[in-house]
Amino acid sequence: MTETNQSVGFIGLGNMGSAMAKNLAQAGFRLRVWNRNPQKAKEMVRDLPQAQLCNTPREAAKGSQFVVSSLANDEAVRAVTFGPDGTLSGMDKDCTRVEASTISVALSQELESAHAKAQRRFVAAPVFGRPDAAAQRQLWIVAGGPSDALERCAPLFAAIGQGTFRFARPPHANLMKLVGNLTIASLIETLGEVLVLAEKGGVAPGDAMQVLSAVFQSPVLKGYGSRIATQSYRPAGFRMELGLKDVTLALRAGEELRVPLPIASLIHDHFIEALALGRGDLDWSAMATVMRDAAGLSVPKTASA
Repeated sequence: MTETNQSVGFIGLGNMGSAMAKNLAQAGFRLRVWNRNPQKAKEMVRDLPQAQLCNTPREAAKGSQFVVSSLANDEAVRAVTFGPDGTLSGMDKDCTRVEASTISVALSQELESAHAKAQRRFVAAPVFGRPDAAAQRQLWIVAGGPSDALERCAPLFAAIGQGTFRFARPPHANLMKLVGNLTIASLIETLGEVLVLAEKGGVAPGDAMQVLSAVFQSPVLKGYGSRIATQSYRPAGFRMELGLKDVTLALRAGEELRVPLPIASLIHDHFIEALALGRGDLDWSAMATVMRDAAGLSVPKTASA
């Protein structure tokens, strides 16, 4: 561990956030943590001597060189940012806000403007990778913001990820994150369809995945294809409702930019169908189960509600 003598206010200690926070602590950053569920923050402080428990997002931001948040949706990000107890009111002049959540382009623009008005640095840094990748510092970071702010964040990004893609503005990074997640959701849709086709034709899904993995050589295809082929959707690395949220945000961006997204509309409806069937506690790759339903194939009880 290298002592950085820099403090990070960390907001949001879910599966992704807790893994990133632990890696920052191991890299030598001092943590000031806050979580909506105080118990998770208390557990973090108990396990990490570099962590200090804070009572509000504002307190976590105060005196920190960075404020990093990893939260579920726009509403949660807005709630911890604004108001008398929000991070923006607690940030010192040399502090940089790093938003790692997957949020709408519109909120990213709002945050960019609000921080500029307050003369505080703002960087969007959504990440690609599941919780196991976060634990192993194998995230890909899509960072958007002024070049000096991105340079300042470089040691922080190095502590949590394997590489960083840079964009000039925060909304560009958030749009790219939605583009990436829509690509993954489209792959889940395709795998759900083709593996059902193979199975109904007498080809075992596992055998089909051996061919697809060898031909296309994509770790994303292999990972999600394996889950779909074996109907292994627990534990949920990324919950179904979060998948619906991200596809909805992509559709909203498409509407604002006047870009038709017909595949995204289909995927959106399949997420809703899976949720209506009571599968919301499963991994978002379980969206593929609706293709099994439509084809008359059974969905194992261990994979469904």
